[in-house]
Amino acid sequence: KYDEVVEVAKQFNWVPGWAIGGVLLGLVFPLQNYNWAGFPAYVAGEVRRVERSAWIGIAGGLIVMGLWYTLLGGSIYALAGRDFHHALAWLFNNAPDKYPLPLPPYPQTYLWILYPELVWLQVVMGVLWFLSNVYLTPPNLLISSRNMFAWAFDRILPTRLTKVNEKGAPVYTVILCAIIGELVMLFVATATYQVMIMNTFIVMMIVLGIAGLTSFIFPFAKKHMYEMFPDQAKIEVAGIPLLSIAGLATAIVAFWGAYSMASAPALGALSTVSLIFNIAILLASIPVYIAAYWYNKAKLGIDLSLLFKEIPPG
Repeated sequence: KYDEVVEVAKQFNWVPGWAIGGVLLGLVFPLQNYNWAGFPAYVAGEVRRVERSAWIGIAGGLIVMGLWYTLLGGSIYALAGRDFHHALAWLFNNAPDKYPLPLPPYPQTYLWILYPELVWLQVVMGVLWFLSNVYLTPPNLLISSRNMFAWAFDRILPTRLTKVNEKGAPVYTVILCAIIGELVMLFVATATYQVMIMNTFIVMMIVLGIAGLTSFIFPFAKKHMYEMFPDQAKIEVAGIPLLSIAGLATAIVAFWGAYSMASAPALGALSTVSLIFNIAILLASIPVYIAAYWYNKAKLGIDLSLLFKEIPPG
C-alpha cells in the first residue's frame, strides 16, 4: 500500500513538493531543537575560560545539531521516500479516518513495517532517535536549577536555594527540580499533559520575543548603562548597535514561532486547557513576586524594586 498512501493523501488535498508557507510554519520545530544551543549562557559563570568555551559550546552546538538532524532527516527520506513520509503525516493530521497505521507516523516506528527483514535498521534507528532526545536532558536540568538559583539569589525564592556544595553546584535547587519533575512525571501519559506541554513552547517563544524587544531598545532607552558595557559588547553595524539588530531578529523569529504553534492545527494548536495552563504560567510570576517583595520589605527592609536599577544588579 506504499503508493496507495500517496494517492489517498492527494485526494485529501495534499500536494507533493514543498511551499514556502509550509516551511515557515514548520520553523517552529528547528526552533524547539536548536534553541538549546544557547543555554550554555546559563552556566557561563561556572565555566573556565568562558570566552573560549562559549563559542565552542554555542556555535559548535548549533553546527553539530544541524549536521545531526540533516543526516537523520536525509536518512529517513532515503529509506521511506519524501512523498510517502509527507503523505503519511498529512493523513494522520488531516484525514485520520484514512490513516493506515495503528500508530503515529514516526519514522522509528513505521520503518519496521516497510523493512521488516532489516532488524539492524530498526536497532540503529531506535538508538539514534533515543540519543537525539538524551542530549536534551542535561541542558534542561541545568536551566531549571540555575533559574531557581538566580531567583533565590535575587530573593524571589528562599535564599537557602543559593547554597552550593564544595564544587560550586547548587545542590538544593537540583533536589527541588528533581522533586517537581517527579511529580510532573505522574501526568506524562495523559493526553491533557501532552497538549499542555506542547503548547508551553508558545510561552517560551513569547518570553524570548519580549527579551529580544528589550535588547532592541536597551541601547537607546538605557544609553548610560549601555555605555558601561565592555567594548566587545558595543559593536555597531552601520551605526546601529549589534545588540539591537540581534534583539530585533530574535523578536521576529520568536513571535513567529509562537504564532505558528498557536495557529497551525498540525502543531497542536491551542485548546482551552492548554490556553489556561499557559496563561497560568505567565500570571503565576505576579503573586510570587508580590509575596517576595512584601516579605523582603517587611521582614528584612530590602526593596526588591531597587535591585535591578543598575548593571550588574546591586
